[in-house]
Amino acid sequence: MLIWPENEELKVTVGDVYEHARDALELSFSIIPEGKERALVDHLMDYCANQVNDDEQLSRALRVLKETAVRWNDAPLLLRAAKACKADVRIDLMGVEGFISVYQAFSFERMKTL
Repeated sequence: MLIWPENEELKVTVGDVYEHARDALELSFSIIPEGKERALVDHLMDYCANQVNDDEQLSRALRVLKETAVRWNDAPLLLRAAKACKADVRIDLMGVEGFISVYQAFSFERMKTL
């Protein structure tokens, strides 16, 4: 049995998902992704793909996704994250240092499409 308030004003928004996913991944130390963490990554990428107004939120999400991809040694994840967060067309969202760290972690050959 699930107990849920009957308040129609109670809503969960994308912002709530963004903050939860970002914070949970920032605090994670896993080197192998678990199902829950993969879902958090997907939620964060969905947020990025639909975010158009807040460059700071996009940059923070991208930083967390980049750190997660490096920790998991998952270059395809980083490429998907860069596209979802628009860093493939806006270098300022990851910054020069961010791109350098990506190429150091995964090699230019694996990241050349970025």
